[in-house]
Amino acid sequence: MRTFAFLACWLVLCPAPRAGGQTTNDAAAYLAIISSPAGALPPILSSPMLNRSLRDLSVAIRYGHLPVDGNNVNTLDGRLLIPASPNVVVGVNAGYQNVSCKTNVCNGHVIGGANVEGRLANLMLGSTADAARVTIGLDGEAGFGLRSGLTAFSLTGGVPVALVSGPPSVRIAPFIAPGIGLGRVSGNGDAVNGTRFMLGGGVVFQSMRTGVGASVGFQKAFIQNGDTTLGVTLTLGAK
Repeated sequence: MRTFAFLACWLVLCPAPRAGGQTTNDAAAYLAIISSPAGALPPILSSPMLNRSLRDLSVAIRYGHLPVDGNNVNTLDGRLLIPASPNVVVGVNAGYQNVSCKTNVCNGHVIGGANVEGRLANLMLGSTADAARVTIGLDGEAGFGLRSGLTAFSLTGGVPVALVSGPPSVRIAPFIAPGIGLGRVSGNGDAVNGTRFMLGGGVVFQSMRTGVGASVGFQKAFIQNGDTTLGVTLTLGAK
């Protein structure tokens, strides 16, 4: 069947996760998510989630590494962050994913997408001005990856929750972001799609004086024997 033919790169890259009753839809969803920014890179926590107003454009540069059964998937992208309102940030990103595998037949590909994240709640945990707070948001992202002969598309949504603290000069925010992703792989006139639960998180360090921030994070799309993307993010913007 053409369905299995155009999932050939899944067969090359991911022999381990296909074990134990995983369906073609599971495989397609997982492949699409890790072949697009949503699963290939660590999540970004927006400025409103840090209780910080973003008044001007800023840029985030991300790197993610995903080991897949002895192969390596390395992804780099840049995201332009655009303030839409005091509590909402829109992002547009593009990058490249490089795949190195044992067979030496794996090709890299272009990735891209867009997202929006808004803060829904901002709960102080004390009575002083610099008290720690919990922020809760809602995030949605659409992304794609253009593999040789294949198009991967993902649509994901999540609920980030952060604990924001630190002195006036810096914000430190460990966060977690459970979510769900829809993945679709198409090629040769055929297509397969499916859904996967996801979990992201990390720790953000944001300067309040310079606008420079950094974070370490992870992103996981759940599938049997699947690995976790680990990565770092550097954010550059106005104060």
